[in-house]
Amino acid sequence: MYLHRAEKPIVWRDDPSIGILDIEKLWEITRNRASIPVKVADMDPLLDADIWGLQEGVEFPEGEEEFITPRDLLRDNRLSPEHWAKVMKSNMDYPILVIWPDDAAAPVDVLDGFHRLTKAVFEEREIILVIPITKAEMDLVRVRVE
Repeated sequence: MYLHRAEKPIVWRDDPSIGILDIEKLWEITRNRASIPVKVADMDPLLDADIWGLQEGVEFPEGEEEFITPRDLLRDNRLSPEHWAKVMKSNMDYPILVIWPDDAAAPVDVLDGFHRLTKAVFEEREIILVIPITKAEMDLVRVRVE
């Protein structure tokens, strides 16, 4: 989920090993790193992450959900016109920043780029570019650990 504090984009996860990260700093330390092509299908499980707030005044059809997933938005973009507009405007020339442990077959979380991943699925792209982020890099840009 993204929050804007003092106009600085940050990302946070409930997982305390991730905590709150300064995305601008993360992009700065990875700007010269080559991206890696990954099959969009390999990232399918990440489409179920509860990351976006439900648009005010919109009711989730299946109950009292507070957050929606990229998959929810792909099924019904009326759940969050704001995020759907961001998906449609997202620039696919930029890779997404992901957590990809050495022992995992595919990325396990997206730190920056859920809108681009959602667009890749919507456009039925086969490949998306990613930049894996290490734990050490996350430690460098951590704002606060919950």
